[in-house]
Amino acid sequence: EMLLQVDDLKVDYQMEGAVGRAVDGVSFALRKGECIGLVGESGSGKSTIAKAILKLLPSNGALAGGRVILKGRDISHFTEEEMDAIRWAEISLVPQSAMNALNPVQRISSQMVETFLAHQAKADSRKTLLDKCQQLFEMVGLSRNRIFDYPHQFSGGMRQRATIAMAIALEPSVVIADEPTTALDVIMQAQIINLLKSLSEDKGVSIILITHDISIVAQICQRVGVMYAGRLVESGDILKVFNNPFHPYTMGLKAAFPTIKELKKTLISIPGSPPLLTKRLEGCCFSDRCPFSIEQCQRVIPHTVTIREDHYVACHRIEYAERFRKEIIDIFGTRVRGQS
Repeated sequence: EMLLQVDDLKVDYQMEGAVGRAVDGVSFALRKGECIGLVGESGSGKSTIAKAILKLLPSNGALAGGRVILKGRDISHFTEEEMDAIRWAEISLVPQSAMNALNPVQRISSQMVETFLAHQAKADSRKTLLDKCQQLFEMVGLSRNRIFDYPHQFSGGMRQRATIAMAIALEPSVVIADEPTTALDVIMQAQIINLLKSLSEDKGVSIILITHDISIVAQICQRVGVMYAGRLVESGDILKVFNNPFHPYTMGLKAAFPTIKELKKTLISIPGSPPLLTKRLEGCCFSDRCPFSIEQCQRVIPHTVTIREDHYVACHRIEYAERFRKEIIDIFGTRVRGQS
């Protein structure tokens, strides 16, 4: 059952007299009970996609094209009143900074009850609503009575759990989790990951996980989309993409990430920097940093092609990149040493 479809999404930001395109033609779909991960460097457009879906873009941001289909309805042109009716109730957000998402001068209980009252259960007593909140806290591994505390009395991991409890309070079909494990220790990261995994597997919640950490995506997601400079350069089944990546950027991400299974593995950094948002890209967005780039890459935007079932890549040099997949660390490493 297809719950959410993002079709050719484009988002622009007005930046000091210039227009920067933060998301450029991104398309993907989310099925019921599925978890899809969006990975990429900071500034690749991941969080902007989340804000565009929920129509929470800042004042200088605007939807420049595309559609967002939620349960068969095009919500990309919904009014603010119409969006208020579906936010939290049908699609919710676990924001990137949990501390900033919670009101520091209100108890958690007041903030959670307000969520219920804004959408439903206005006839329920406050005691009934508080009991629902306490059940949600227990579901995310927090003590029932902690709902009466203030945000500053919580640790970072507890605040993250509290925001997840608020996000699932109205049993939405889709939850967007934006960097839910940032700045948490590895123990707390594991607990948050297991919590998200159980929501997907046990409750049937569909999740869009936004992160720069490919290991988290590998643990809980069935499908992945690799973002670079506002574009989706590779996507598909998680095992197919990570085990046999075809795009040089995906290969670079994989080669730059440590693994406990290969303690002596050489790590590399991808030389260069992502292009400026205001720079008009004539060809492939990764061409300036790609070791396989040719003239065609500089001037022609690559079409997304199907490598195999549920594996898609936008690259002119698929065959060449695949041939040198095993040597990608040496190839990138040579470029880094050449620039130092």
